[in-house]
Amino acid sequence: MVTNLRFFPYLCKGFIKKNTMGNYFLRKGTSKEATLFVRIRKRVPKIDKNVNTRIVIDRNVWERANRDAASLEKFYRTKDGQTLYRKMCAIDQALEELLSQEKFEDTHIDRAVESIVFAEIREQQRKEEEERKQKRLAAEEARKKDVRTFLDDFIVGIKEGSIKHNGNTYSANTCKVWESFRLILERFYKKHPFTWESIDQRLVDKFLYMMEKEEYMPKSINKYLVCFRAMVGYAHKAKLHNNSVAEKCFSKIRVRESDKVDIPE
Repeated sequence: MVTNLRFFPYLCKGFIKKNTMGNYFLRKGTSKEATLFVRIRKRVPKIDKNVNTRIVIDRNVWERANRDAASLEKFYRTKDGQTLYRKMCAIDQALEELLSQEKFEDTHIDRAVESIVFAEIREQQRKEEEERKQKRLAAEEARKKDVRTFLDDFIVGIKEGSIKHNGNTYSANTCKVWESFRLILERFYKKHPFTWESIDQRLVDKFLYMMEKEEYMPKSINKYLVCFRAMVGYAHKAKLHNNSVAEKCFSKIRVRESDKVDIPE
């Protein structure tokens, strides 16, 4: 059975004129789903053409809806029916416009139909892509704000020379100090996970206590405290945190004159 939209003009809400162009139908077949076609027939200009609407519908649903006018009207008042009907209305209107512009070639028809039928799919795809983009950005921001990731990136930078200190390249010895500091910080982080914002005097004391328990020499402890403080400061300058008091929590411990060494840049 075919459907002509002129019987239900009030459902279109401005999409189409009362005198519609064509009849909508499914080609014969046994498949559960089928593509809806619309037959366009005009005397002037002379046209008799079946247009593939790209709309896929359950064959049983369509056939039940088309048993009689009452069944069809009932179907068009359902959510799925209204969605289908509006697409049909929009397609009819688009085809009328193409006819009026004398652009009824297949390429123009296909483009017009696809822009209507796939509009919701493309909008959904656009939203999903935007969501994926936002998740990627959020993940990247979280990655940058991770203390260990920042330290990893920093060490890579000072070793390759892309990160400098007052315009000078970090020495090989200083890079080794930072790498040693990273190993210590990794062990500490496993026991006491923290973020930039959670760094306080209590956390620094725990870090100091761990190194003392591991019997690091006072001169080495001071080197790593300096690294920790510098790391916090660099991250603050990079606007990865707003913990303005964190740098004030680091104080070197006393060392003998013989223990004094150069501290890293």
